[in-house]
Amino acid sequence: MFHLIFQLCLTPIVSDSSFYLLGDWGLNGLEQTAVRNAMVHKANSMAKSPSTTAVLSLGDNFYPTGVTSTSDPLWESAWSSIYTFPFSDVNWYAILGNHDYGNVNSPEAELSFDAPQHNWIMPDYNYVEYFCGGQRSFRTSPCSSDLVAIVFIDAPRLAPYESSSAIETILNMCDGDEVCVEGMASDTYSKVSASEASEP
Repeated sequence: MFHLIFQLCLTPIVSDSSFYLLGDWGLNGLEQTAVRNAMVHKANSMAKSPSTTAVLSLGDNFYPTGVTSTSDPLWESAWSSIYTFPFSDVNWYAILGNHDYGNVNSPEAELSFDAPQHNWIMPDYNYVEYFCGGQRSFRTSPCSSDLVAIVFIDAPRLAPYESSSAIETILNMCDGDEVCVEGMASDTYSKVSASEASEP
């Protein structure tokens, strides 16, 4: 049983903008296909609502320990081959989670990655994006409807010990065994968190 939390919603913030919010999503396989299918179903059921403005990727983008480079196979297997149309046609605004700090190369790789569709957007560790009329905008641009500002904050950089303690515990317990790490990250993550919470 997986104890990872998948946050999935389509939220009309204003009448002409809607966003998918998706966190803890970076697994390969059937779990992600199921999440994608649920997103497609939700989009189809809201056909009369505004078209999707963007996907907001809330961190833990790649399990178990992020990506190794901008050419890591996980970009294809865990993201672009799963989140196909209509999600390949909108921008993904990303922020890092603690699992994205699992190896030293992952943060920079996610910051500098340029998707073939140029739709992976993460200009900095912390940033603000503006939307007007369902389109990416600028704070100083005229906007005839409500201007939406979304603030992206990299919590693991602000509180690194709290964010990294669970994944460090998993890596130490597995002693570098990738199969063990994958299993621990999903199957016993809650046990690690519970044991940390019970410490004096």
